[in-house]
Amino acid sequence: MNNEKVVDDNKVVSHHHKSQGLSAIWEDRTGSTITNPKQHKQLKRLKEALGMERATQLIDYILPHWSEFGSKYTDNNPNAPYPAEPQIGFLTKYHALALVTLTEMQSLARQKAKEEQARKEALAKAKNEAATVKSPPTMTILECTPAQLAVYLNPDHELNSAFLDAVTAKYGKLWRPAKWDEDGIPCEVDFKLAA
Repeated sequence: MNNEKVVDDNKVVSHHHKSQGLSAIWEDRTGSTITNPKQHKQLKRLKEALGMERATQLIDYILPHWSEFGSKYTDNNPNAPYPAEPQIGFLTKYHALALVTLTEMQSLARQKAKEEQARKEALAKAKNEAATVKSPPTMTILECTPAQLAVYLNPDHELNSAFLDAVTAKYGKLWRPAKWDEDGIPCEVDFKLAA
């Protein structure tokens, strides 16, 4: 019973030392216990080189992206194998390459997030524009003679203003169409000719 002590009723209590710092983070992320003092020292040197926050970011990124890190390593070292599973010694030895991999992947993730945000904004803008498109004015039906129709359809006609004033007085404000079809008829106005 190396690190264990027997207490009352033959209960066993462990005296195992709890890891701290980057070692604790590695153990937490991998679910394994570091038993080799050399590995604790390697992680301590990594923390000293990068600072706790950056070293933690590196571990948090590299562990789930170990194969991407390995691909980057083999790109630079085509004949050298890399461990299939995360290893502290390998990571600390090639931490500069791991940082490059991390930076590239973060940059790519930021770019994808930016593109996704732009896509969402464009979609929201399109939805907003579709929701705010004004419905065409209510159909205006004018009962008029062919001569009155000719005056209405010709804004340059000398009686046009007087005709529109009379229509406005009788029906309220008359909508003036902005769109005309190929025959010169306002698209949203229907005319009923008086007999």
